[in-house]
This record gives sequence, C-alpha cells and structure tokens, in this order.
Amino acid sequence: MPFRGGRLSVFIRLLQYALPYRARIAVGILCTVATIGIEAIQPLVMREIIDEVLTEYVSGGKYIGHTFAPERVDQDIQLLLTFALALFALYVLRGLLNVLNRFLLQKTGQDILLSLRTEVYNHLQHLSLRFFNSRSTGELMSRVTGDVESLQNTITDTVERIIVNSLTILIYGVVLFALNWKLAIVTLAPLPIYSLLIALYNRKIRPLYTVARERIAEISATLQDNLSGIRVIQCFAHEDHELSRFSERCLEFWKISLRIIKIRASVFPFARLVITIGPLMILLFGGYQIILGMLSIGTLFAFQNFLWRFYGPVESLTRINDTIVRASASAQRIFEILDTKADISDLPNATSMGRIEGRIELKNVRFAYDENVDVLSDVNLTAKPGQLIGLVGPSGAGKTTIINLICRFYDPDAGRVQVDGHDLRDIELRSLRSQIGMVLQDPFLFNGTIRENIAYGKLDATEDDIISAAIQANAHDFVCGFPDAYDSRIGERGVRLSGGEKQRIAIARAILGDPRILILDEATSSVDTETEVQIQKALETLVQGRTTVAIAHRLSTVRKADCLFVIDDGHLIESGTHSELLAMGGLYSRLCDLQFALQDSDLT
Repeated sequence: MPFRGGRLSVFIRLLQYALPYRARIAVGILCTVATIGIEAIQPLVMREIIDEVLTEYVSGGKYIGHTFAPERVDQDIQLLLTFALALFALYVLRGLLNVLNRFLLQKTGQDILLSLRTEVYNHLQHLSLRFFNSRSTGELMSRVTGDVESLQNTITDTVERIIVNSLTILIYGVVLFALNWKLAIVTLAPLPIYSLLIALYNRKIRPLYTVARERIAEISATLQDNLSGIRVIQCFAHEDHELSRFSERCLEFWKISLRIIKIRASVFPFARLVITIGPLMILLFGGYQIILGMLSIGTLFAFQNFLWRFYGPVESLTRINDTIVRASASAQRIFEILDTKADISDLPNATSMGRIEGRIELKNVRFAYDENVDVLSDVNLTAKPGQLIGLVGPSGAGKTTIINLICRFYDPDAGRVQVDGHDLRDIELRSLRSQIGMVLQDPFLFNGTIRENIAYGKLDATEDDIISAAIQANAHDFVCGFPDAYDSRIGERGVRLSGGEKQRIAIARAILGDPRILILDEATSSVDTETEVQIQKALETLVQGRTTVAIAHRLSTVRKADCLFVIDDGHLIESGTHSELLAMGGLYSRLCDLQFALQDSDLT
C-alpha cells in the first residue's frame, strides 16, 4: 500500500534511520548544549559588567571617573581584562565544540542518506516486473535520485540546524523567564499567532510540494524517453514536436512553482512582522520597568541580547520549515516505493536447489496480466532435460509469457510451473534464476567494456574464462579487431556494436554463466543471413547439454528442435516435431508455407 503518513509520521520514520547512530547524535547534541551554554554566558557577563562596574562611572550621561581613586580604576580595568580573556577562551572552546558538533551530525546525515539510498535501490532490485511495467523509468529515477537528493540537505544540514535552533529556543526561553518573567511573557506573546500562521501555511503548501515532485518526475520521464529514442525523433524530424511536449511538462511545473511562490509571499512577510513585535515591546515595557526602578540597565541589556538570540532561531526555523515540507513530500514518495510489496518473492520455507537437471513442466497453466483477459489458458507442456523445444505462433499468442513464467517473473493464476518436479513457488528465486541463461532479440548490454559485459555471466570469471566464452560464441575475432580489444567501451546499451556483435557478446555471457536452462527469444530475427550463420554456430555450442526454450519467427531456426509447441491466442493447439506438425496440416504447416513462400518471392 502507498505510504500516506503525515509530516510527523514521515519525520518519525526518518528518525528510525538515525537509531544506529544514536550515540554519535547524543554526543553532537551535548556539544550543541555546551555551545549554547557558552553563548549564554556572554550576555550575563555583560550584565554584571554594566551593573557592577560601568554604571558607577556614568551618571546622568556625564563621565565622572575623576571622583574615583586610581587604585579603584586600575582594579576595574583589570576586572574588565579578566572578563575579556575569559570570554575569549570560552569562544575558542565554543568554536572547537562547533567543529565537533557539525562533523558528528553531518557525518551522521551522510550515513543515513547512504543507508536510505541503498535500501531504496535494493528494494527496487527485488520488485517484480509487474511493478516496473506500470511505471516509467524516468519516474523511478526521479525518486531514487531526485527525491533522495532532496532529502540530502534536510538530513545533512537542516536536521543539524533544527537541533541547534530548537535547543537554543528552549534554553534561551528558560533564561528569559529566569531574568524577568513579566517581560518574557510580554515579549513572547506574539509567538502563538506566529505559530498559527506557519501551521496554516503548511496545510496549504504541503500538497503543492507533492504535486511539484510529481511534475519533476514527469519531466524526468519525458527526458529519459527522448534521450533513449533520439534516433527515432531525428529520423522523423520531430524535434519541434518533442520540444513542445517537454515544454508542456516544464510549464506544468512552473504553474505549481508559481502557486507556491504566491503562498510564500502572502504568508512570510506577515509572519516576520508578527515576531518583530516582541523586540519592540522591550522598548515600552522594559523602559517602563527601568523608570520605576524595577529593572536594571544591565538586566535589560542582557534580556534584549537573549531575546534577539531567541527570535533568530525562530526565524531560522521558519526558513527551514519550507525545506522540511519539500523533504516531507520527497520522503513520502520514497516510502511509497519501500512500502510496495514484491509480487514475486521467496516463501518462508523455499528450497535452495542445487545444480538442476533442467526438466520443465507447465501443468494446466492459466495467466492474465489484467484480470479480465487471459493470456494463457490451460497450457500443458514438458521439456525434458537437455531437450531443445521451440515455441511457435503468431505475435501476441503468449510465447513470451511462457518464458516469463519459466523465469518466474510472474506466477500463474492457476496451475503450476515446475522445474525438476518442484513448483517454482517453492524454490528460492536466486537458486532458480542463477541456473537460467537468456539471449534476447535485442540483448541488453551495460555501458562498460566488452570484458565487463561478458564477465557479467560469472562475476568471478578469469581472463581465460572470458576469452574461452568469446571464442565459443564466435566473438573473439571481432573483439580483437578493436584497438582496445576486450577493454573496448561499447556505449549505452552497446550502441557502438552491430546487432550481430551484440548478440554474440550476449551468447558469450550466457556460455560463461553455464546455465542449465537456456532461453532464446528471437535471437536471430533481426540480423543478416551471414551474421545469422555465425550466431547459429555459436548457439549450437551454447545449447549443448542444456534444456533450451526457443522462440522464433524464422521457423527455419527451430526445425531441428526436439519438440515444437504451437501457441495461438493463449492456447496450446499443436505439438510435435517439425515433420510431424507439417503432416498435421494445421497452423504450423500454414505458417511454414506462408514464410517459405515469402522467402521465395524475395529471391525472385
């Protein structure tokens, strides 16, 4: 379920990430308290200097120092020097405590941020395909990077400022009441009105910040789509059209931002005006008490000093409040991901499989991506260990869905998918998928070197292992033709390689992984004939001794399969060898006749 907590619940949940560092935070808070205490000494010392030393030298605004004995003057000057040196020493200590405090709290913030970012990424890694199919890559990237980044200042800097300012307000509030409780009540009277204004502001602004983060996610999604499809955009000369789409997204964000600015502009000036009333009351009520002899000049000076130090953090918290509201919206979007349960996960008693034989069985399988439309209906098929089976049928018949079920990217709505007699739901995902290799029509390659992409099949592979796999995949020769050979960088999704070269790198990766079950999804459908021959040779090496499930539109590539299963509209309608299916004269036979007729017409 999506996370729907309020700002307080969001903050409390974030605090849970701070629990492992509570000792460090406690030391940081103690440093903060000590720093505030040192700062509080200065006004109190100045009060004593004014009341006990300086006031005696001033009467009616005229200097009368000549009436005092030189010894008394020297004594007072020595006292002033002592106070000054003591304050200087305290300021040095305060500086050292500040350094320690900032280091401890900011390091803690970075540690919390690292834990949160890692947890979000790890959780995403284990969510099912159904989750990713319903969300754009740009939106998820916005949450993992943008929203976590939005929390960075809050966690590393703002939290420290909240702690410092809150403790400052608490300590100085107590000091103000200790100095003169009547004056404290008068000068702090505007605070409830100020707090009400900020509360109203938060109620209005928080939903807007949530919408603003969603608009940013839409901008990121549009940008990601455009960059990924830049070739198509330029090919159709649709740059202006895409600019218009992107501008629309930016305009929506601008509108939300403008509403936020208007609300801030209408609230903050009045809030600041309210809190300036307090210091002004010192002039009236404090002066009145001095005239009546109820308050000393030194105490008034100290009180005014403390009051400015009190209201300074109050204003600072006002500015911080905006950051907190934005961070709260980001945290809510992050927690929505963390609270999303994976559709596919290990059962508590799931079995860890050793090296499997590779027997695959689908028994009475029914599956639907949407509740109302079955993609597979009552499908039964078996692949014996080491067999090559082919899945044949029109586009949308359900072939890829069968592959998804075998890899347990989804669970069937009814029936069972088994490997070596075990229901896939009873097997640990890692032990199952680590024994499945896959070569797709458009293989995904990482933005790294050829060596890194091949080694992805076996992370601890040696150099000899990598080269051996490349040789078996008929990739070694073209790899060595690059200036940097296996250290050549291939760009995003292998953009610097041809389609056939990418296929052979993917085959080498699969060979290195040594899977017991191999999935081939249209592995040769988008390459030229010469490249197809090279890939077929590599595949012949790859499938040896492995249970192989192959999807192919080019029926010639699966003619040698041990068994072919013909799927149509989610139903298994035919099965047998190539010759057996031709003899039946059914859908497979018609597909063969149509495809070979098209090939003959192309040749003529």
